[in-house]
Amino acid sequence: MLINRRLPSSPSPHFTPSPYPDLRQDPYFVGRSAELNQIITNVLQNRHTLITGDRGIGKTRLMQETIAILSGAIHRIDLMQLPRSSERGLCIFVESPAPLSKFVKQLSTELMRLDQLKAVSTMKDAELADSVVNALSASGRRPIIFIDNLDTVTPSHRVFLEKLLTISIVCGACQSIKQQPILKKVFDSFIPVPLHSLSVQEATRLIEYFVERHKIRTIDGQFFNNQISKASQGNPFQLNTFLHVAATKGFLNSTDIREIVYSTNDRDYFNMGPLYALGLAIFSLSKILSIGASNKEFYILMSSLGFLAYLVFRIFRGFFTLKPRKTLGNL
Repeated sequence: MLINRRLPSSPSPHFTPSPYPDLRQDPYFVGRSAELNQIITNVLQNRHTLITGDRGIGKTRLMQETIAILSGAIHRIDLMQLPRSSERGLCIFVESPAPLSKFVKQLSTELMRLDQLKAVSTMKDAELADSVVNALSASGRRPIIFIDNLDTVTPSHRVFLEKLLTISIVCGACQSIKQQPILKKVFDSFIPVPLHSLSVQEATRLIEYFVERHKIRTIDGQFFNNQISKASQGNPFQLNTFLHVAATKGFLNSTDIREIVYSTNDRDYFNMGPLYALGLAIFSLSKILSIGASNKEFYILMSSLGFLAYLVFRIFRGFFTLKPRKTLGNL
């Protein structure tokens, strides 16, 4: 299949201002041609697909792009090779399958919106799940269900997911494949499509597009591109975060660029330094109470240790910081 880009392969210096007030809402899509082709091919061949990759790598964005292609909203792929719109099944997107009751509710709400299910309000969870399965089975065409954050599924999802895999085409996304034996049959049903970091060329192209379209002004464009590309390590979410911060500021000099990179990186970390300082202070106080306040040598030693601890913290910063696990809601 051939990929047809909405934008030229290299950014133009004459982009019109973006209609999106928030840079993070701009749907510009770059790279992922092979992965996009693979997903579309799998769907057309009635195969289940599982998109895997780190947080922020672009799994959700790739699913949205696939839905837009299947619905005919955009034309990246030669549509002569796709079934006509009237022949394609329903496309349903679910943000998260957990908990199971909410998952079933989301599917039922979407089916009601598409006039595939009558309004239900008094059904119990099990009855509603059966109604959803029956509605999907009776839709006349095999529906396509996109399920984000499949990491959150539990053994309680097994039976319902197995039914969905039988009556529909499922495209899911998760950071890693579940290893629980009870869910093995579910995850073995998918063809994995791993996502990796953007290449340097793709990241640079994305940066240049946003710089032009969202009017990010810098004193040194090449330095800005290099710093953002290096700090983001090809992660689209991280890259967009840097660029969003830059777009909210005025003219950026070299110091501003470095501050954006470092401050945005530090935002995800919890500083353990104060805890170490508090522990040292408690230890010093306990020593003062035990040996008295006249031991000058001890105070000199503790002052030296405190200064040394500060230097160690500055040099080996990664050891003294704790990066909490990201919640799936932020993916």
